[in-house]
Amino acid sequence: VVFSTELTKAQVKNIIIAHHIAHKFDKKIPDSLMNKGELTPEQKALYDTAKVELFESGKFGNLYIVEDCIVEQMKNKVESFIKSDPTIKLLVIDYMGLIESKPEDKRSRLVGYEIITEGYIVSRKLVNKYDMAAVCINQYNDEGINAAYAGKTIRPGHVQGGHIANRHTDYDLSMTYTEEQKLANLRTLANTKPRGSGGFKPVQLKTDLSISMFRQEVI
Repeated sequence: VVFSTELTKAQVKNIIIAHHIAHKFDKKIPDSLMNKGELTPEQKALYDTAKVELFESGKFGNLYIVEDCIVEQMKNKVESFIKSDPTIKLLVIDYMGLIESKPEDKRSRLVGYEIITEGYIVSRKLVNKYDMAAVCINQYNDEGINAAYAGKTIRPGHVQGGHIANRHTDYDLSMTYTEEQKLANLRTLANTKPRGSGGFKPVQLKTDLSISMFRQEVI
């Protein structure tokens, strides 16, 4: 189940299709071309093949995409998907900073970090109850952005919602780049919360964002 607070269902699927085509057919078709419908006949044939294999063949399970995320409705919505499809084992929220609060009763609407906090709490409860995994994507606050550009270590308080992200997660991964790394299409992946992950050292990734490809650099 993917709660996509920024992208449409079609855009999310096109990202996955672009990655799949690169991985399976060793061809590069940026998802931006897919979103604009600007594919050549050869590209369209690969696109259609990948789309059927990913989303219609059943080989890779089922993908349920929700184009918004209301924190008060999250639990019931995910549980309704699980009730119809017990094979669901992954919850993705992209991204936490755009979750909304729309209480149906007379409770006050949550704001700012309160929404993010509640989002992490609900995700944790779902993970524990249904033995599933969750990936909650967040963004840096101003302090985190400055630290990333300067190549400094990312701390728990450097993301939207502050320490909440670190407190309610098993692994708090950060992906950063300096200006020099940006020009070289490089990213650094690090773990700011080493619970159960001793020895996890920062990893350098080579990226091609046009097809959402991240490859570990072999040193």
